[in-house]
Amino acid sequence: MGVTPYQRFTAAVWGAPKDPTIFADVSVDAGPLEALIEEEKKRGRRLTVTSIVARCVGYALEKVPEVNVEFRRGLPRRRDLVDAWITFTDDRGRLSGKRFDRLHVRGLPDIQAELDQAAKAYRKGESKSANRTNRLIGLFPMWALRRMIRLESWLVYNLGIGKGLMGVDKGLFGAVHITNIGTFGLRRVASPIPTFIRIAFQLNVGAIYDEAVVRNGKVVPGRVLPIIVSADHRAVVGNVAGVMAAAFREAIEDPARLRSFLTPAAGPA
Repeated sequence: MGVTPYQRFTAAVWGAPKDPTIFADVSVDAGPLEALIEEEKKRGRRLTVTSIVARCVGYALEKVPEVNVEFRRGLPRRRDLVDAWITFTDDRGRLSGKRFDRLHVRGLPDIQAELDQAAKAYRKGESKSANRTNRLIGLFPMWALRRMIRLESWLVYNLGIGKGLMGVDKGLFGAVHITNIGTFGLRRVASPIPTFIRIAFQLNVGAIYDEAVVRNGKVVPGRVLPIIVSADHRAVVGNVAGVMAAAFREAIEDPARLRSFLTPAAGPA
């Protein structure tokens, strides 16, 4: 059987696949998380889905250090730090973010306070690095901006030179990029990993919703937190990704473990 016109047409439209990104649904039971948020609210303390997810990511990265990597000179390199980049927006929908360090040992109130402070400063226009970045992005023509981003990515990840257009130090963007698309009312969104930050994982946290679930052999009302993970297949294979997903679920679906994250972990950082 010969090649069909459709096959010839599509072969002309697309080249060979090159993108190494794989996607996975790591949705979890939102019951323990929502219960903890409500408990802390009654005590006059604020917690959010984003801070809890970040702390559980830190737990998973500590348990599965094989995935705590970044790409340098085209190869995955193990990171010494357990950290993540968390994004937030201002009232005009402009994205910014901040790296959160030592996520595997920090208490949830500490992470939440840093997240609230960074987001508040950005929304009030008081973030110097974000203001500088936004000015530079608006200043240069598109062709120059593309070249600047590629150049700085090369300088940062190949030579360890930071503090330029992207406004980061040598600790870079962390191992994981976390963004809460649930604040926009979205449940499941798979997004590409930004090429210039060379991370191995990106988590899109969706809006919690009601769904029937099976517990102890019975169908009961439940709450689901949808999380879609984008992973770079050059650094992550299925069995290791599965182990990390299991560690993440172990942390976020266990009420006792979640409560333990309210205080800093004992031992060396």
